[in-house]
Amino acid sequence: MWTMISRMAYHPSSPSRSQRPGPGATSHRAQSSLEGTGTKIILVAFQEKEGTANSPSDTDEDPEVPSSSRKRQRAAKKSGGACVHCKSLKVKCRFTTGESRCQRCIAGNHQCTARVRKKRKTAPSHDDLREQSRQQDIQIQFLLNQFDKLHMDAKLSQWIQQARQYARLDYNGNRARPVRPVTCHYYSSLIGPLNIDLSPTSPHYSKMPLILRSGIINSEEVTDLFNIYFERINPFFTLLDGELHCPQRLIWKNTLLFTVICACAARHYNRRGLWSLAIDIAKHAAAETLICGPQDVETVQALLILAVYPVPKKTWLEDKSCLFMGAAIRMAQEIGLDKPPTGPDSRENLNSVRTWLNTFCVDGSHATQFGKTPIVKFDDYIVRKFARTWYTSLDSSPYDIGLCAYAEVLVRMMEYRRSLGPPGVVSQRFKDGFDIVAHSIQYDKDFAELAEFWRIRLDADPNVQICPVIRYRAHNFRMVSSYLRLVILSVGFQYSLKTGLSRNDYILQQSFTVAQSTIDTVINLLFPSGLLSWAMDANFLYMAFSAGFLLNLLRPKLLPLLTPAQCRIIVDLVKRLIEILGSDEVKLDERHSPAIYARFLSNLLTKYYTPSLQNNINTADPQPQYGLDHEIISPHGFIWPDIPLVEGAPALENVRPVPHTSRIVREQAGEAEMDFSLSHFVQSTMSPMCNPPPAQAPQAASFEMGGLFDSSDAMHHWQQPFDYAAMLGVAYATSQSDHP
Repeated sequence: MWTMISRMAYHPSSPSRSQRPGPGATSHRAQSSLEGTGTKIILVAFQEKEGTANSPSDTDEDPEVPSSSRKRQRAAKKSGGACVHCKSLKVKCRFTTGESRCQRCIAGNHQCTARVRKKRKTAPSHDDLREQSRQQDIQIQFLLNQFDKLHMDAKLSQWIQQARQYARLDYNGNRARPVRPVTCHYYSSLIGPLNIDLSPTSPHYSKMPLILRSGIINSEEVTDLFNIYFERINPFFTLLDGELHCPQRLIWKNTLLFTVICACAARHYNRRGLWSLAIDIAKHAAAETLICGPQDVETVQALLILAVYPVPKKTWLEDKSCLFMGAAIRMAQEIGLDKPPTGPDSRENLNSVRTWLNTFCVDGSHATQFGKTPIVKFDDYIVRKFARTWYTSLDSSPYDIGLCAYAEVLVRMMEYRRSLGPPGVVSQRFKDGFDIVAHSIQYDKDFAELAEFWRIRLDADPNVQICPVIRYRAHNFRMVSSYLRLVILSVGFQYSLKTGLSRNDYILQQSFTVAQSTIDTVINLLFPSGLLSWAMDANFLYMAFSAGFLLNLLRPKLLPLLTPAQCRIIVDLVKRLIEILGSDEVKLDERHSPAIYARFLSNLLTKYYTPSLQNNINTADPQPQYGLDHEIISPHGFIWPDIPLVEGAPALENVRPVPHTSRIVREQAGEAEMDFSLSHFVQSTMSPMCNPPPAQAPQAASFEMGGLFDSSDAMHHWQQPFDYAAMLGVAYATSQSDHP
């Protein structure tokens, strides 16, 4: 407790109380009187501790004590009254007059240091925290780059080692055939030699594509691969422009598209093992580009090529083409390819429109095959505005007219699918009275008019008479349009079986006609051209679907709908198609799509073209191959296009058929329903659960994806939906897959 004590000291000459001036005195006299009076205010600190107060020496400063000692004493008092040494002993400091150190420090010869309060660390500001976070991000990115470099070096060493092993092997087996010359070279004259320094000492070595830095191909092979692509691949998937996408330009502008072109053409190059190595590098480059690469037209084109030309896998669920297609469509929309081009360069504008039309066609074809909703709207502005006029530009490619034709017929197909509604709603609409058969017939007639319009335009193109590749594209449009008509009619055919189908019904006759036209075009026009082996894999699916539809008309239930002549036509067409798809002129190897579909159709033909059927179709009136005393037994379960019965329905094996006393064929109670739609066909072929017979197991192991079609019961789990989740994943998952 601190107390203020005031002491008044009077000077001897100061007046007494009685001598003080009265109230009337001036202030000057009062002030002079105060000046004569010495007033001293002394502050005395009493510390109520142990009942005693500090001595005057503790509070008053002795003028005889040196200033350093006074500072030392003040520091000691401020720090709590003890130096560092005394504080460690938990005692007070005692100073001797005139000494700057306390008694204990003098006795122990210690340095008497005042204990001061530790300086607090200043709290970091917001800018300091942001800078610290940025530095941590830089360090993390540096470590990740080091890890990626180690991973890339390991893969690069693996690719180089495999390339050397392939070079040492003397391989004489299934080697890709050399390119045969054609009579028209629209783009090949634009592909010049790649005259650049590929050595590691080159200043631009780090910017080169990985496929060149790895040493797998050299500059001469780059020229050969680009020539193969623009002569044999680009005419069937008209996406690129030889002037804009030459190797001298792409090697610096977009390394991904450069790599993808080389990888896609490597399958047709006369060098063993190059395709597997190149496609692995292309997938790795695509994964890198999706994460941190540029978003431009060339990247969209590279992703589309990877989607259209996938690597065969053991099961369709392992295919990553859906992933590449979705990424390409999304990127194309983000960079504005779905809007009219406004650039000053006409060729670049044509390139943008061409890329978007191909994107639209890939999306529409994929949606048609799998029965899914397309990503791009069917009323796309670019397609509707440029489809009939865009290909007439002076800088356009002679292949662009076929692209416009295909885009417009896909618009009509998407309109038809939209008019039906989602797949799960169609059956309910049919039960509610919607006439799907008449609806499909009307759309088929409209579609036939549109296909005829474009067929006339394609035949009138003067390039058809000059270039065999363009002539092939005109014939291929006939095949594709017939196949699309069959897709429409097959929906109506499926529901006509529920109400009753007769031999003379329009839906049956037209379905038979367009399916026959599809296969006739392949046999008589596409195969003789010598270019069928270069077609896209989707085209072989169209052929297999048409042939499979005809073969299923030979099943006992539907046989009364056909005449003996029609049965013989089906058998002859399918046999000839199997020979073509399985020939060395078409298939590249046993993993190639035509070889796979040839095995599938062969097994399906063996199942239905039995000896009893051979005798039956020679009669005047084919009848079902079973009588009333015959039980329907399916040893392999359900095959295409059967749909398994719902739980609780009578089993198929225990149901006797109703005799076909008339020419009306309809589904009977207890029979398995049939789905002839294309989406059901594709979903069934993608089921990975089927296994080949034991005798054919080694053959299935020798190639990927072959086990799906090595037995006639390869498609008996039709009820399983297509699992898109199995195909999705992070971008790096594609680069970690095994070699094909």
